[in-house]
Amino acid sequence: MDLQEQVTRHASEIGELRGKLDALATKDFVREQNAQLLKDITAIIEKETGDIRQEINKNREFRTRVTAFGAVIAVTLSIIVAALNALVGLVGIGLLQL
Repeated sequence: MDLQEQVTRHASEIGELRGKLDALATKDFVREQNAQLLKDITAIIEKETGDIRQEINKNREFRTRVTAFGAVIAVTLSIIVAALNALVGLVGIGLLQL
């Protein structure tokens, strides 16, 4: 192999390596851009869903309070009805006169 062929072969190999390096640089650049865009999109989604999550939590707390208040009313009414039934029973058998 003469010197000219060796130079041509090395030049060709160098050209191939440069092409591969350029392709890798482009891929890395694209990866970095994608990673940054993904971070930006994730931040936007977190901000939007954060507000929605707060509203959902407020609604859950309100429903819990309403349910607890309803339970208190139900227990109170049950006690009142039981007391009235006891009074009616006592009046009915003559142990209590009104």
